Amino acid sequence: MRHLLIAVLCLLPLSAFAHDGMHMDMPKGPELGASAAFDSQGRPHVVDAADGHVRLRHSDDDGRTLSAPVEVNATAERIYAEGENRPKLAFGPHDEIYVSWSYRAPRRGPASCASPARWTAGEHFSAPLTVHHDRAEITHRFDALAVDGAGRIVIAWIDKRDLIAADAAGKPYLGAAIYYSWSDDGGASFVPERKLIDQSCECCRIALARTPDGEVAAFFRGIYGDNIRDHAYAVLRTDGQSSRVERATFSDWHIAGCPHHGPGLAIGADGVRHAVWYEASHGPAIWYGQLDPGQRPRQLLKLAGAGASHADVAASGRTVGGVEPGRCSRLSPGAATLRRRRRAFRRGPGDRQQHRCGRFAAAVAEAWPPLRGMEHRGRLSADPGDTMKRLLLALALLSPLLAIAGTLQPLAAGDVAALAKPPPHGERIIAMWALDCAYCEPNLEALATLQRAHPRDIESAIVTTDSIAQRRAIETRLRHMKMDGYPNRAYAEATPERLNFLLDPTWAARTPRVLVIRADGSRLGISGELTPTQLRKIR
Repeated sequence: MRHLLIAVLCLLPLSAFAHDGMHMDMPKGPELGASAAFDSQGRPHVVDAADGHVRLRHSDDDGRTLSAPVEVNATAERIYAEGENRPKLAFGPHDEIYVSWSYRAPRRGPASCASPARWTAGEHFSAPLTVHHDRAEITHRFDALAVDGAGRIVIAWIDKRDLIAADAAGKPYLGAAIYYSWSDDGGASFVPERKLIDQSCECCRIALARTPDGEVAAFFRGIYGDNIRDHAYAVLRTDGQSSRVERATFSDWHIAGCPHHGPGLAIGADGVRHAVWYEASHGPAIWYGQLDPGQRPRQLLKLAGAGASHADVAASGRTVGGVEPGRCSRLSPGAATLRRRRRAFRRGPGDRQQHRCGRFAAAVAEAWPPLRGMEHRGRLSADPGDTMKRLLLALALLSPLLAIAGTLQPLAAGDVAALAKPPPHGERIIAMWALDCAYCEPNLEALATLQRAHPRDIESAIVTTDSIAQRRAIETRLRHMKMDGYPNRAYAEATPERLNFLLDPTWAARTPRVLVIRADGSRLGISGELTPTQLRKIR
């Protein structure tokens, strides 16, 4: 009899910068983020979220159809289900199914957040059990899930307890820490969490992969010096020894902001660490490289530029496949060559969409919302006749300025043209921000000061990349920042990446972001916390 165990990692209030009264309205219908994995029999399983519930489904026909959803959590919760922070899925050595997710709890609620439960086919899930032992009402989110060679359930997450402590002591602290824990008893209990590193990026997902000797390795965005956002690699030790963290990328990308782009990692049977990541030191770019922790990556290859986002990678034997929304890639072993084909979606009245890219196949279940989530399976081979077994690439995606001041308005794709239209004279400044962005408030304050100094020459609009479904939390934050008197918009599209691209094709969702549109049609885009020099460029 097969059992299903689940682990929920809780994001309590948004971040260390969240405020009392913040609230997230329960979303209706399926959300964007989803993950997929294949069991030992080759059956694909998918987890996503809808109406406050994490849903598990499987397919018996290679993804052409999906089973009826099974609700993993009996009680509806405010679940994160987006590209960087979505429900996760992994299998144990005997096809045990593990699911993890982050959810946002009210400040008045309990600090119990992570819950493994046991399910037997035809019965129900057991009650939740907390993974992290810290009960403070702070951020624990961006969970990553894996199962090691011994069957241990390993979960890593971003945690702001050390930031809170540093702030209380008046000490500087950039970003957040990464903690991890594991279960030796099939999810019945988790050991007290261990800190992996201080001062990692607070808004980018963590990539986990199993090494050839069965350990779990992590690849994540760290912070070096004064907000250099490069990546680090570490094996998550479960034997009592300390984990060694080493820098693994050296782009020297400096940004006092939230990239919102975590990396991907796949480790081949030969031990080669295949990785993909995003950086923008010389313009937005997705890179592939073979990690050599402590040294620059080998076989470095730029896969994509502006508009590319949320890449992931998978490996089987000597074959490697990479995907980012809009493109698929097959990397030839031993050669820095790339075969890339654009993905073509067929949108019809049916309840599913398919695309093929090279010999990758992907299925997106349910036509609404579009591109809610996808599962990828490859049947690629490095040599003829050498069939790739169970290659998994689990990746989740994939109006105008005259809005009434003081009232939060939705921003849909059809509203962008009017919002981004050049003004009759002077400049229009569109300030993009997010609830979980620690760097956004200083930017908004600086731009408000600039606009007050030039009221006849500067038009201002404020856009949050958070969903309009979070209206109460957004409005509370705007009032706290004293920005509620400006025209304010919130995303109202099922696919946020679409709005990102329409607003600014070179943006890639980094926050804070300032888009300056001048009367002559010229544009200036700036990511990160504004410096005095950048403010002078704006005006």
